[in-house]
Amino acid sequence: MEDKFQGIRFGYEEQDVEDLPSNAATIAADCDAAVVVVGRDKEWETEGQDIPMFELPGQQVRLIQGVSKICKRVIVVVQTGIPVEMTKWIDRVQGTWYQGQELGNAAAVILTGSQDTTGRLPDLTETALFFPIGYGLSYTKFALTPIDISTTILRRETRLTLTVRVDNLGGFKGPGRQTVIAWLAPKGITTLQRPKKQVCAFAKSGSLISGESVKVRLEIDVYAFGVFDPEKSLWVVDANTQFDILVGMTAVDITPCWAVEVPEEIIWIHRI
Repeated sequence: MEDKFQGIRFGYEEQDVEDLPSNAATIAADCDAAVVVVGRDKEWETEGQDIPMFELPGQQVRLIQGVSKICKRVIVVVQTGIPVEMTKWIDRVQGTWYQGQELGNAAAVILTGSQDTTGRLPDLTETALFFPIGYGLSYTKFALTPIDISTTILRRETRLTLTVRVDNLGGFKGPGRQTVIAWLAPKGITTLQRPKKQVCAFAKSGSLISGESVKVRLEIDVYAFGVFDPEKSLWVVDANTQFDILVGMTAVDITPCWAVEVPEEIIWIHRI
């Protein structure tokens, strides 16, 4: 098809002699707090091709740096569908997050304190991140307490149920919610390569006001423990292996709570 539908697209950047980032910084000097909204639009992000750079385009980094140098309280709202380079300004601001079409409404209720933030990030790589999986800001504080696991023996028909208590310790006048994440981590040497730890379940608490608590249940089936064996063309959980079950709010805030044993090999062709 490429030999039939060929074309070219080009554009230009208008010259603007006015120093808009400096003007914004001057205005911010008289403000108690500044909200700087930055990001990319469809000219920079699209499907089917790589982006040319991770940096925010144009003068946006200068804008953040200029405003944060003058104003002591700066919130940066990043409106983009992919990660962005933050090393040049992340230490100067109080908070950042990604939003979608409801950015305006969400930012208004969060920044005015009308509602607590309950969104959490899904990113997980081996790279050191500013914001690990599960990260999310909140006006209130929560604590997790592992209560119970339905069984510590994993068989083909097993379905684990974890019970974790979530306590709202306070700090915000309104209700808040907390996401509980469960991880599994193999103990010892395994025949097939596995991640050091991986998410196996997560659940969000109901709305809790200060001083309230609730028990959250997380369901884990045997498929979460499997790894594909290319030689057998099967999904496998090795016999005589053990897994730690960890619970926490983020990838760097987790606690080993239980150990699960697999007495016999478990195999399946595909998930039913």
